[in-house]
Amino acid sequence: MKAFDRRCRVPFLIITLLMTSCGDDGGGPGDASPPTAVSDLAASALSDSSVELTWTAPGDDGLQGTSSQYDLRYSTSLLVTEGGWSAATRVLQLESPKESGEPESLTVVGLTAETNYNFALKTGDEIPNWSGLSNVASATTLEFVEGPDIVPPAAVSDLAVTAVTSSRVTLQWTTPGDDGWTGGAFLFDIRYSQFELSESQWSTADPVTNVPTPYPVGRLQDATVSGLASETDYYFGIKTRDEAANWSELSNVVQATTLPAHQAEPVLSDGSVNSASGSNETVFTYRVTYSDLDGDPPGMQDVVIDNTRNEMTRVSGNDTTGANYEFTTTLARGEHEYYFEFDDSFGHSVRLPVSGILLGPSIHLVRLTTDSVGDDQPSWSPDGSSIAFKSWRSGNEDIWVIPATGGTATQITVEPRYEEHPSWSPDGSQIAITAWADGDGDIWILPAAGGVATQVTTDVTHDEQHPCWSPDGSTIAFQSDSNGNSDIWVIPSSGGTAVQITNDPAWDVHPCWSPDGAKIAFTSDRSGVGQIWVVPAEGGAAVQITTEFTGAMDPAWSPDGEWIAFERSSSLWRIPAIGGSANRLTEISAGDPCWSPLGDRIAFMSTQSGKPNIWVIDVE
Repeated sequence: MKAFDRRCRVPFLIITLLMTSCGDDGGGPGDASPPTAVSDLAASALSDSSVELTWTAPGDDGLQGTSSQYDLRYSTSLLVTEGGWSAATRVLQLESPKESGEPESLTVVGLTAETNYNFALKTGDEIPNWSGLSNVASATTLEFVEGPDIVPPAAVSDLAVTAVTSSRVTLQWTTPGDDGWTGGAFLFDIRYSQFELSESQWSTADPVTNVPTPYPVGRLQDATVSGLASETDYYFGIKTRDEAANWSELSNVVQATTLPAHQAEPVLSDGSVNSASGSNETVFTYRVTYSDLDGDPPGMQDVVIDNTRNEMTRVSGNDTTGANYEFTTTLARGEHEYYFEFDDSFGHSVRLPVSGILLGPSIHLVRLTTDSVGDDQPSWSPDGSSIAFKSWRSGNEDIWVIPATGGTATQITVEPRYEEHPSWSPDGSQIAITAWADGDGDIWILPAAGGVATQVTTDVTHDEQHPCWSPDGSTIAFQSDSNGNSDIWVIPSSGGTAVQITNDPAWDVHPCWSPDGAKIAFTSDRSGVGQIWVVPAEGGAAVQITTEFTGAMDPAWSPDGEWIAFERSSSLWRIPAIGGSANRLTEISAGDPCWSPLGDRIAFMSTQSGKPNIWVIDVE
């Protein structure tokens, strides 16, 4: 039986957030001395699904300094050789190592009741040089006992500051579950203080308003805290609540210092693009917030657009807390790239923190589903008439289909197991899915109209998920951890022997076939953070496509092969398939992109309405 339920999995993107070094001994390329192997690893069962581990932190070089990262794994068989190590399940919710000699502890969640688990770890320095295998620690999870919900959500451990201005701080974190890393959380409580936060000070900290609704477990979320004082130190923390009013422990606490008030603050989220009906022109409206340190009127703003100078008009605000200005101009429609630069009477010249903004035709958004439980993972039918998606509306994770123009959705799967990741066959007759039974994920195919499903992958000890059909219908790409690490594989759609396409120590997930069948796009953290990569369909050297962001995921290839849409910071973006500059497609929260067959629209998931629902955006 699988040791890790798929609802307890933390996506690979959390690895780089949690395993970045918090200190080292100053070693460099010549450092060949690995940390000492841990010898006091101990394990004790906490519940039917969790085990607590304790050990003493080694150093960076032997027992000296501070190491950079841990690699902790577990198995239901003994981890006594390197061969057993490579086949074991990797634990992702790891913090950076403490200083040498400090006590370490970690609770591993998502385990199976009444099962014996064996744990071991390695320690790496900044090169990385890896220690030998630690001692093996064992524990048997407790018996499952039905009872009231007393398990709180997991504590957020990767809270990070991603942007700072003179009055705002943007935070990002990975969404935990309802019970640890299982299920869906109910709400967040974000607070901040000018004094370092702790559990005892939580009640006196300032609560943040307009806190976002939790995404599905494992997704990255953002929140912006506004109304802060300039040049001030702030500390931020977050707690998560489930529907039974169980609160998580306090997250890691992060600190940020706001910028001086005299610095200009371009507000990208306030930009908008509109097009007059029947016009060949696009009207662009932009708002910039500017505050002067001395409280003097900042004066009229100038804007440089393609070397054409125009004036901005002040519309609201006061001189001490910030004034709002708007600039409206008419720009030619089409694929034009514009740069925005702000000059003021005090001699400041500030360019927007982007390489440019790619303006196309007008953007039109449509909300397709309105369910209050949650719909996501859309997949467009080849004829463009329907969209398959995953939904909880039946009380179970099932596949549904809705007309692409909206209307009544039809349930396709009715089994008690969980089904997700629908992918339509090129001829429209079948849908490939991931189905979970007893914690084991496999690829299945079912008739598009519903009916008996056929199992394609049969590995009962590892997970195969996220199928994507090849353009000719002969093959299905998917992600699998069958070699102890998540990689991209392909298998005949009729079943048979799977072939491994990528083989990298990083996590490769979310495959998507190019329209000509020659390449596969996927998400990988092999560059240090999640980015979009492309590999030949027969395997070989992969090429990184996104390079200008600190994270990108869920690639979707346009039908003409020219573009790859993807999710970044809970928004939709697109980038030329050969690489280059990306442009943002949505201002609202968005993920799980899927192109229409004509390439004129993209279906996606958004939590704009509170719970996840399916939306459609025009892109032509």
